[in-house]
Amino acid sequence: TAAKNLKNLKKIFLSNCKKIGKIAMKGLSKCQNLRLLDLNNCIKVDDNSILHICEGYYWPGIHTIYLSGTKVTDIGVEWIANGLVNAVKLPTVTTLSVKGTSVTSAALKSVQHRFRCSHFLRDNTFFGFYPVHRADEKKMIDDFMTLIHGVVRTQALCRGASDRLKAAIVRNEHYTKKIAGYIQALKRGNEGRKLAIFVRKTKIKQNRMATLISYSYRAYLNRKSLQIRLDQRFSIRAQLCAIRIQKIIRGWLGRKLAKQIQTTQASFLQKKIQVAILLQSMIRRYFARCDYWSRLSDQRMLTL
Repeated sequence: TAAKNLKNLKKIFLSNCKKIGKIAMKGLSKCQNLRLLDLNNCIKVDDNSILHICEGYYWPGIHTIYLSGTKVTDIGVEWIANGLVNAVKLPTVTTLSVKGTSVTSAALKSVQHRFRCSHFLRDNTFFGFYPVHRADEKKMIDDFMTLIHGVVRTQALCRGASDRLKAAIVRNEHYTKKIAGYIQALKRGNEGRKLAIFVRKTKIKQNRMATLISYSYRAYLNRKSLQIRLDQRFSIRAQLCAIRIQKIIRGWLGRKLAKQIQTTQASFLQKKIQVAILLQSMIRRYFARCDYWSRLSDQRMLTL
């Protein structure tokens, strides 16, 4: 809580403070002028505590951090490399001591390119990043060159924006003239388009009428052809029916004539039989009379 009121605090030494933790680091993150932070052997300082430090804003920035004997790991080193940067996103830390922690050499080497004014050092007394010769001057030169590059880029962007604005003005004038000519062409061609549309519609109507007439004529021819076929079929069927009727009538007449002939023959045969019977009876009578008279004459001859 007291650290929040010390906004002009530049250096703070908290070595061997066993109770310093993330709450204290959250308070120290309010000290915008902080440049040196000594947390050696603060056993409660871990990655979460370093995260609170990295979330603060510092000017000109923290350049020295001692974390020997703490609980900081590789994640904390990554947060320091990417969180403690200046206004142009360049790291401000030049000295980082992590001896006696869980930080590995591989983690330090993976972020070594971020510490442009430091070199990796590991011996019996130090483990971490140590500033090179005249690191402050080199960092000032790098920051100045970065600002120069930013200014040049800003000028280039401004010039590009100005050129784009001029080009936009010229393009707008060109498109204005082009649109004006296009509108005039549209106005001039309005009647032509109307006439073309009328002609096209007339042609479409004519084509439709011609198609309709063609379909009607084809339908008429098809109906006529169908009627002729039906008439031909009817005539053929009528002939076949007439032939069949003639056959039926002839058969009926033939059967009637045959029946009449059969009836006539039967009656003639019956009459013939009757005549034959009559002749037989007459002949028998005749022979019977003759026999009677002969016998009678014989008896008379005998009696005489």
